[in-house]
Amino acid sequence: DSVRRLMDRFTGQGSRVPGYAGHAAAARFIQQEFERIGLQDVVAEGFEVTSPVDKGGTLTLLKNGVSFPIHAVWPNLVKTSTLPRSGVRARLIYGGNGEFGVFNGHDMEGTAVLMAFNSWNNWLNAAMLGAGQVIFIEPDSTFYTEAEQKFLQVPNHVERFWIDKTSGRVLKRMLEQEGELEVELRARMDWQKVRAHNILGRIEGTDPVLKDQIVVINAYYDAMSVVPALAPGAEMGCSIVALMELVDYFKRYPPARTILFLG
Repeated sequence: DSVRRLMDRFTGQGSRVPGYAGHAAAARFIQQEFERIGLQDVVAEGFEVTSPVDKGGTLTLLKNGVSFPIHAVWPNLVKTSTLPRSGVRARLIYGGNGEFGVFNGHDMEGTAVLMAFNSWNNWLNAAMLGAGQVIFIEPDSTFYTEAEQKFLQVPNHVERFWIDKTSGRVLKRMLEQEGELEVELRARMDWQKVRAHNILGRIEGTDPVLKDQIVVINAYYDAMSVVPALAPGAEMGCSIVALMELVDYFKRYPPARTILFLG
């Protein structure tokens, strides 16, 4: 039960990528818990890190003004999925799994392509044919290597976005009926230097000799996602949850050696 409560706490406050609200909330919570449990010399050690911070985005249908939220995908090296401040108007088409044949009959130059997330790196096919933006539909399930294919280690110019499955399926149905839709895209993601913290606290060893030996137990509390704004990080949260459980255990059953906890 305590593991579940801790996991819910770490995953329930938004993205834990540095620069997002969930990351700062996690750091505050760890420090507060270290102090509440009674660790000694609790300190938050600050440092700066550069992170891609999603400022939000929308896809708007020009025919009726209906808007859908979209989120930027991880940058292509340094190139974020940022659009001009005035937005971009484009023809939206459905690209399925991104195979070349899907695009037959479409003038691809300057289009925005809606496509399945589980399509490996086939978004590059749309890019090679002239598409300017790609919007991936949230899948029912996926895996790590699929996500790795959605960004490059070179500054490719094509902007890539994520749309929730409900909105994506609505757009997909409309495109199946109409072929193309006129849309306006607005989005911004900035590289920002943000403040992060190491949270430290210790339990003094009980043995008069061995207490001078320090055992460090470390776990990271941030998270990573191909969509930085959506990184609750349940799997990644297992380590920090385990550390918090160990803090509680060793406070109740003090060890012979001194333990330094680092989150």
